[in-house]
Amino acid sequence: MDESFVSFEVTTATSLPTFRCPQVTVRRRFKDVVALSRLLELLLPGTILPARPRRNFVEGRLKMTPAFVEQSCVCV
Repeated sequence: MDESFVSFEVTTATSLPTFRCPQVTVRRRFKDVVALSRLLELLLPGTILPARPRRNFVEGRLKMTPAFVEQSCVCV
C-alpha cells in the first residue's frame, strides 16, 4: 500500500500581543487543510478566504505533475 501524501506549508501571522510568536509555520496534510478551511468558513461567515487547493486524482491516485504541485502552492 502506498503511504505517500502531499503536505502543505501553512503560515499564520498575528499582531495580537497575547501570542509569543507573531508568525508560525507548520506543515499539514491535505485533509487538515480542508478541515481548517471548513472551520474558518463556519467561524467567519461572509469572510473572503483563499481558495483551498483542489485534490487532483487520476485513477484513484494523486497526480503529482509539476503543474499540479505549482497550482497547489499558489492556492495555499
